[in-house]
Amino acid sequence: METVVKPDYGLALKLMHGAIRRLEMYPPGHPAAVQAIEKPFLALQEIFKDTDHLIISRVEDRIIVNGKNMEGEEILNRLLEEFDQENVSSLTFAKNLTKEELGSFLSFFVKPLGKKDRSISLPDFVKKNRLESIKVDKLRYELVDDDEVVVKSEVVEGADLKVQISSIMKENPDLLRDIFLSKTADVRESDQGEGSILAKREAEKQIESLSDEDLLELMAASLGEGLKKRQAQSAGPALNEVVDMVGRLLQNREKSKLLPRLKKMLSERGMVQEEHLDFLFEERWLQSQEVLDGLIKMLDKVGTEEVDFEKLMFLWNRVISSQETEIITYVMSKVLSKFQYKDRNTRDLVARFAERALGQFIKREMKLELSYVRDQLTGKITDPLLPVGVFQEYSRLLRITFSETIRRNDFDGARKILSKYHAHLSPEAKCSEETRQAAREFVREVTDESTLTVLMSQMKEGVAFQTVKLIEEVLESLERDKVAQKLLEIFTLDDRAARMSALRVLSRLGKDSISAFSSLLSDPGIFVRKERSPLLRDEQWYKVRNVIYALGNIRDREGIGILSRLRHDSDVRVRLEVTKALEKTGMPESVDVLVAMLKDTDDEVRRRVVSSLSALGDKSCLEPLMGHLLHNSRDTRITVAAIAKIRGAESTKFLLKLLRDEGIKHLPPRQKDEIKIAVFDMSREINSTDLADEIEKFVEQRGKGLKRLLVKTRVLESANRAVEAIRRKNHSHPVPSRHE
Repeated sequence: METVVKPDYGLALKLMHGAIRRLEMYPPGHPAAVQAIEKPFLALQEIFKDTDHLIISRVEDRIIVNGKNMEGEEILNRLLEEFDQENVSSLTFAKNLTKEELGSFLSFFVKPLGKKDRSISLPDFVKKNRLESIKVDKLRYELVDDDEVVVKSEVVEGADLKVQISSIMKENPDLLRDIFLSKTADVRESDQGEGSILAKREAEKQIESLSDEDLLELMAASLGEGLKKRQAQSAGPALNEVVDMVGRLLQNREKSKLLPRLKKMLSERGMVQEEHLDFLFEERWLQSQEVLDGLIKMLDKVGTEEVDFEKLMFLWNRVISSQETEIITYVMSKVLSKFQYKDRNTRDLVARFAERALGQFIKREMKLELSYVRDQLTGKITDPLLPVGVFQEYSRLLRITFSETIRRNDFDGARKILSKYHAHLSPEAKCSEETRQAAREFVREVTDESTLTVLMSQMKEGVAFQTVKLIEEVLESLERDKVAQKLLEIFTLDDRAARMSALRVLSRLGKDSISAFSSLLSDPGIFVRKERSPLLRDEQWYKVRNVIYALGNIRDREGIGILSRLRHDSDVRVRLEVTKALEKTGMPESVDVLVAMLKDTDDEVRRRVVSSLSALGDKSCLEPLMGHLLHNSRDTRITVAAIAKIRGAESTKFLLKLLRDEGIKHLPPRQKDEIKIAVFDMSREINSTDLADEIEKFVEQRGKGLKRLLVKTRVLESANRAVEAIRRKNHSHPVPSRHE
């Protein structure tokens, strides 16, 4: 087994690339595959002796590892292609990485390069497999120009910026030289006269020898360069960016040395408006209570005085950076209350503020704060006296929270939002028609592609049944025609649970599903047959079968019309499914279609139709069944059974006629006997004295003469059994057979 003796980024990349190639050749668990994972793991362990993280990042057409530019061809090209394909910018491996995590991670890349058929993205794969020691897109390097690479610190989530920067500086002097030295030599040279000397030293020695104060001064100069690039933007966003950076960099530092320098530099270069400088450099604006007081005072002025929106957002950014949930939610409750003002300009200002706040909550994964605003808004729209303009403003914000709620798979939260809007759409709702229309508009707009894609994806992944029920409720509360069309994409999945879930929703969507089914069946491509066969191809058959199944759950005349057209299909499987669906609907129109299907040429279909008519028990089908009995001897027994099961005086009367040969005298003797045997067999289940007497009379008449008895033994035996069964059922005195 190869042993790595020193940290080597290039070797680690090479070994990971080699491991992926071996995994493409050998199945999981094969000794060669295990050994392939062992090598890069040992290389990473050597690297972790000196650092807590290994960060592989893309900077345009470069690969940077812990800030060091990598060189090579095959492995770097593959990495660049993988970053492009997965739309990610960086991978971070933590020191506590296990061999199993590395093996699972590398297995993601075993498919041939260039194929776009991965069923899951890399971030989702890492999340699904709980690879806690591997992060995607947590830190990025950005190429500012040909010679300058900077760290985009705003994407270092939950990290101590000071520690991150210090670690990167110590390990990657080349990167820090690009970031700071080349851009700040002029500043240091003019201020202290040491810039030229500093710039000539070797980069690694220069950085390692810097004290914390020297480091901060270099950052200050670099900050000025960064602000230059923001000249085209308004002062407010630039100011907020400066304050965010200063607040992080100066944490636990002696600010008295650096703040005056920053203030002077920014003032001289005109990067920040003069009236904003005190906000930035006076200590009181870095203290949360002072900021909160200032923000509340400004909010109190909203609606009565003109308010500087940029100053308002500046104070808000200071508050939100405190990460104090109670303070943040208190401010948001104050903001939401301002929507009640009739003045449109006031509402617009408040809406802009609230939208930005929600965007920050989403970007920073502030779930509690986002949920608070969502619940507040959901409660407010229930007010029947809410002005339609305010209702629309609240709805605009709720669309943002709804999308994020769906993205986080909080389907119960999404269901609650939709339920409030459907309450306004109820005929009993006491609201204006304008508000009702705004509620319809909300439902229409949140039924977008992203929402439906998330819901369909969850259904396909086989989530818990309770979650499936919530997803179904959400789907039924969205714009129903769009949902029906989307469900047609997954209603033939191999996974039975997902398929049945889709069919349940389609069944409950009623007319919207019927419209989607009609559109689907109007496509000639849906009826493509197997070669030289009346049977549909498998893919088409599954679609048609599931359409018929869902139509059977929808009691609607239009749906029965579709089933009626399908009864003519040449695929016998289609016609059999149609009979089942018609039986389920149980409508009078269904009986009419089933009666028409008594003429089907296939025995199985015809008998299934008779059975369905029997199950429906509609007396209107007695005459057609009687006619069918006389003209189709192959269905004698099942037709007589169907007539008997329908019950009633008409049914019994018809059975009596059959025993008396009324209406069947023209039939061949054998067919008449088959009919009578069928009547005898079914008479045991009918409590009719007339029928019992008629059978006894039949036995007496047929039993005369030895020859007739011997020839017709089968019919008489059936009649005798029927008499005895009827007598026992009615608890009458037993009548012994006259021919025992």
